Formats: sequence, C-alpha cells, structure tokens
Amino acid sequence: MPNISKYAAVNTKIRYLEGQLLSNEDYEALLNKEDTEEIMLFLKSKKEYYELLKDIDEQSSDLSAFELLLLKNNVWHYEQLLPYFSGTYKKFVKAFLIRYEVSDLKLLIKTAIKGQDIQSVGNYLISCTKNSAIDFYKLLQSKSLEDLIDNLAETPYHNLLKPFLEESSDRQLFYMEMTLDQYFFRRITSLIPKLDPEDRRLFKKFMGIKIDLFNIQWIYRAKELFDISS
Repeated sequence: MPNISKYAAVNTKIRYLEGQLLSNEDYEALLNKEDTEEIMLFLKSKKEYYELLKDIDEQSSDLSAFELLLLKNNVWHYEQLLPYFSGTYKKFVKAFLIRYEVSDLKLLIKTAIKGQDIQSVGNYLISCTKNSAIDFYKLLQSKSLEDLIDNLAETPYHNLLKPFLEESSDRQLFYMEMTLDQYFFRRITSLIPKLDPEDRRLFKKFMGIKIDLFNIQWIYRAKELFDISS
C-alpha cells in the first residue's frame, strides 16, 4: 500500500503541526530581539505559542520554566501522533520518546549523586506521562542513589545502571549518563531496519549524524570533565 494512503491521517496531522511552526522570518525577528523579555513577548504574539506561554512571566530571568514548557510540549505532540501509527512505526515513535525519559533519569541521578533531595526536582521532569514505562512518583520517593536504582527494578534501566553503583563517586555520573544515551540509540537503531526503504534510508542518515555528535560529546566530556583517558 503506498505510504501516502497508508499514512493519510498522520500526514494530515503533521501538516497541521507544520502550520504552527515558526517561519524563517520569525526566526530572523527573534535574532534581532534585544533580550529574553522581547523574545517572550514576540512568541506570545503568535497564536500557536500564546496558550503555551501565557502564564510565563516574560520579565523573569529564570528561563527554566520556559524551556520545560517547550520540552513538555514536544512530548505532548509526539504522543498526539501515536494513535495514528501501528506496528513498527508506533514502536519507533515510542522509542524516540525515550530520549525525554533518559533526560529525566539523568536529572534524578545527578540530584541523588549530589546528595540533594530528589523530590526537589519533581517539577522539572519532562516525561511523566501515561506513555512512560517509569513510575516517576515512586522514583521521587527515593532517598539515595541506591534507592533510586532499586526503584527502577521493573524497568530496563535497573540492570543497565546497577553495576555502576560500585564505581567511584567521581565517575558514576559519567558512566550512568553515557549508558542511558547508548540505550536510547540502541532502541532507535534496532527499529530502523524494519522501516520502509525510503524511511530507513533517511533515518539511518539522520541517526548516524546524531550518533557521531554523541560520540564527540562523550569523548570531550571524558577527557575534559571527568579526566578519563580510556
């Protein structure tokens, strides 16, 4: 069945979402803004962003709430597409959402390693949705890194991260974060061969670039931030 008819519904949905994207002219205008307040006011003037940003104080210097809203909005849009897919393509979209899950786990792990209250970062989690396989409420009750890993027992992340509890504290974060990133890329790349030929070609190229950038980033972090040479 031709893809144009096979995915007619999702194509219609995506075209609608594309209509809400900022134009090249909008980005030029954003580049010419003097400060974050002007940027926020400009975005609020756009119908597609007003509802999302209306409760954000444009005069606030804390951009974390703004960034979090944008990331959560990304997750929401991905999840809106899920009902339009089936089979491998649905698995592929779900696998793509793992990157947000991984981002949240990194935040929780970093907080635990620093000995800070894990519950304090609850409002900064991105992927606490029905499509996540993780019980984030349970994770937020964790009192230590060991407790956090134990609370992942019913997920694939438990066996991935548990071995690093024995690692020296100055390297735990590096190895855990890198392992989580590798897990995300493995899940995505394992599904690419099952896509239709044209999609397979495009995503193979796209993910190849992402993986190259990932490797460069982690080589730099290993040498410069964690003093790991091998």
